[in-house]
Amino acid sequence: MNVLIVSGRLGKDAELRYTPKGTAVLEFSLAVSDPFKKDKPLWLEGVLFGDRAEKLQQYMTKGKHILLDGKLDVNINKTDRGTWTNVKIIVNFLEFLGGEKEQAAAKEKPAEEQEDTPPEEHLEDPEETQ
Repeated sequence: MNVLIVSGRLGKDAELRYTPKGTAVLEFSLAVSDPFKKDKPLWLEGVLFGDRAEKLQQYMTKGKHILLDGKLDVNINKTDRGTWTNVKIIVNFLEFLGGEKEQAAAKEKPAEEQEDTPPEEHLEDPEETQ
């Protein structure tokens, strides 16, 4: 079984791109606390596909705390310069988590300045394989 559940903070704004067939792809980096290395986070790469990628892009900004579940996608590439491994999380479910600081900041903003709450999203496997 290939299932991963993890929470962390986005390391930078997510980047939206499109495949040649027009499928939206949203890629992001996630900093996860490592209990064994408290001073250094574990960095993971994640990806969302399709309409949900387009809808969530505006909310996937640096520092946002998220919870996701998905599956690991491992690609091993061999070149003349050596072998390298690329591991990404293909996201099935994503939820935004609000910390105390985020909630306090939202309460201080006037109602007309507050952004809509991002939707909780359930994702299916992409239409095309990478």
